[in-house]
Amino acid sequence: MSYSILDYATMLGDPGRMENYSAVLKRAVTPDSVVLDLGTGAGYFAVLAGLLGARRVYAIEPNPAIEVGRELARENGVSHRIQWHQAQSTDVVLPELVDIVVADLRGVLPQCVGNLPAIMDARTRLLKPGGLLLPQKDRLFFTIASDPQAFKDCVEPWQQLAADQLKLDCYSKALCHGFMSRESKSENLLTSPKLWAEIDYRTATTMDHQNSVEFKIERAGTGHGFYLWFECQVDDDHVYSFGPDTPVVVYGSAFFPFQHPLKLSPGDSVTLDLSVRLDSDEYQWTWVTKAIQGATASPSTLKQSTFLNRTDLTPKVLRKKQPASITQLSKRGRITHRILTLMLKGKSNGSIAEALAIEFPAANKSHEHWLAVVGEIALDFGD
Repeated sequence: MSYSILDYATMLGDPGRMENYSAVLKRAVTPDSVVLDLGTGAGYFAVLAGLLGARRVYAIEPNPAIEVGRELARENGVSHRIQWHQAQSTDVVLPELVDIVVADLRGVLPQCVGNLPAIMDARTRLLKPGGLLLPQKDRLFFTIASDPQAFKDCVEPWQQLAADQLKLDCYSKALCHGFMSRESKSENLLTSPKLWAEIDYRTATTMDHQNSVEFKIERAGTGHGFYLWFECQVDDDHVYSFGPDTPVVVYGSAFFPFQHPLKLSPGDSVTLDLSVRLDSDEYQWTWVTKAIQGATASPSTLKQSTFLNRTDLTPKVLRKKQPASITQLSKRGRITHRILTLMLKGKSNGSIAEALAIEFPAANKSHEHWLAVVGEIALDFGD
């Protein structure tokens, strides 16, 4: 997940997150502390740890926004305390073990690719035995929601489009297998929230999870889907939540729609079987909804999965991922291969650009174009 400077600045306006992490750091950091800010972004927590007197702070972030962190450190007079690393944390070797790891790495939900592997690596390779890992836990809660606007935003985002008589059902059939960030409100809840999962970052080795929970409808309404959110336990005394009635600053709750709305009455039963699984490069969410509407009604079952929301799983893509598949490089692939080969030989960007212009004359591209291409490859694959 890539963030802009505006994204990082907006995060500073999230009172639950900022106040709780700051409070824990103010209590934990001492003049002897060595702190690692994992995924430092624009450097706020790293600079705060420096201002709190930490002996040394290591700030790691692959995003170029880390340069703003360097400027923030200079502005606050703590540059001498902080060592910056623009890299993936798993590639960074520190000269010492740290006392505290700050690892606020989530999106709207904790299941983000790269989140847990980075934390696992830091806690086993970089954190002192008995050191402090922040946050400690996330707990995920969910509940049945009556939210017609969220449902429309999820499965009919074109609702303001002028009527052109086009049938768009095929869009909705795909969109209902996705989810979106939403401000959840207690007035939209048809059931009391229930715990779905707990992630203890001090011991967790996977974020895959499955749990089936039965909800009894507490008030009449139309069920449009369910809200899922996490509650963060930074330490034993500091907890914040993105649950109902929490103002959305960056993230809110996740809203998962049903395939179609369900008319529900008090006493009706809705069972949600929700699971998440890391599938190579993405977390796949699957939810099976079983609703019993009325004492004598037969259950209705809705089956949904983000796998069916993906547009990158065409037959062509799936064939290319098969073990027996043999790949022929495209023109772009041959160009990339040539650039990497010349880089391995120690050639400069300018000389590589000149070589590409000679070797791929049919492209009819300028030296400046080839130089930009080489620069992008350098950023992607360079050390």
